[in-house]
Amino acid sequence: MVKILFIDKFDNFGRGLYACSAAVYEELVRSENQILYTDLPNGGTDEEVISAILPIIKDFSPEFIMTIGYYPRLSLICGATQKKYISWIVEGNGIELCDPGIRSDWNRIFIADKVALDRLKKEGVKNIEYLPLAPSIPIKTNANNDTDHLNNKRVLFWSDCIRAETSVSGIMNLLKDSSKGYIDACVECRKSDLVFKPLYEYLPDYVRTDITENYPIEHVDLLDEAYKYDCMYFYPHIDKSLAIRCLREISNIVTLEEISIASDVDIFIEGDKLTIKSYMEAVKDNYRLVDEYGFNVSISSYMNGVVLTQDMWNVIASGGFLFIPSYLDDVLTDLDEIIKFRHTGELIYKVIYYIEHEKEYWDLRHEINDRVRSLGGYDTRISGLLNKI
Repeated sequence: MVKILFIDKFDNFGRGLYACSAAVYEELVRSENQILYTDLPNGGTDEEVISAILPIIKDFSPEFIMTIGYYPRLSLICGATQKKYISWIVEGNGIELCDPGIRSDWNRIFIADKVALDRLKKEGVKNIEYLPLAPSIPIKTNANNDTDHLNNKRVLFWSDCIRAETSVSGIMNLLKDSSKGYIDACVECRKSDLVFKPLYEYLPDYVRTDITENYPIEHVDLLDEAYKYDCMYFYPHIDKSLAIRCLREISNIVTLEEISIASDVDIFIEGDKLTIKSYMEAVKDNYRLVDEYGFNVSISSYMNGVVLTQDMWNVIASGGFLFIPSYLDDVLTDLDEIIKFRHTGELIYKVIYYIEHEKEYWDLRHEINDRVRSLGGYDTRISGLLNKI
């Protein structure tokens, strides 16, 4: 038995800082270890965070401090108190991954992003290994093929990156008109491509100078400048542009009865308002919403990197037929049963194909459900994690 201090921040509805936080904490509590939970301090200076955490460490005397995500301040505290820091990084493009302290020997890093894993290993990060997410809900057993019928041809669109569509020029309104025009043109050209590519480092010198003078970034010595500008300014816009473009194109398919979006805002397609179902509604309903739709499409934000997100795992666990972008690279994405698309045209083609090939549709739906079941849930993940520390 070991003593673990688990740090997160749960709200009144039991939601943590990450979609998997609650499921991870529940499995830790079920283990034979002694677990203490405390809230992550809000903002503040290093001294304020340290003063909030140190008394808890002194009273509980944990062997490990664990978080979902990596927090440089907590890593420093662990180094100062000679504790081991367990960090499960579930987003591959967080700014905190540029922290030099992530290389510290007291860190034990698990990461769900294969690309970020390779990058961090090359940068000298030790004690790091791959650990994918898992379903946070019970895995549904699909019905027998003999009784299945594809009567429902509706599509449910999941995205955590859809917001009101605004121009990059509006986000970066301090720039010169020439810079705004160049950036807008670059973003517009990429809306049909679902693979995220670097932008800042390929901009002309005059545009980059304009950006850095009007939007200076802090701690340039600790962060890759191009990485931060792409992450903070460009990709959030590309995310929502891709998602909205995808919706517009799918909505023109006459064979589909309806499209809904798992989002928290209204989206208008050619003057017609689509049915909106919130993500939180789906969570509260234990993803039974998935049963109302024959197809599910999910595009994650740039911050998630190449990770198969919690929503994606839960849609599959609910028995849903899921389409995901081809750039994702996870424990499931190498399987033939996972349907991937490189651009919106290919997505539309595949939706129509499986409407017309019902047996293949059901065969794949059952096979991927069985595969997810064989990989287990967070009980399996946490058990494996604890055995390695």
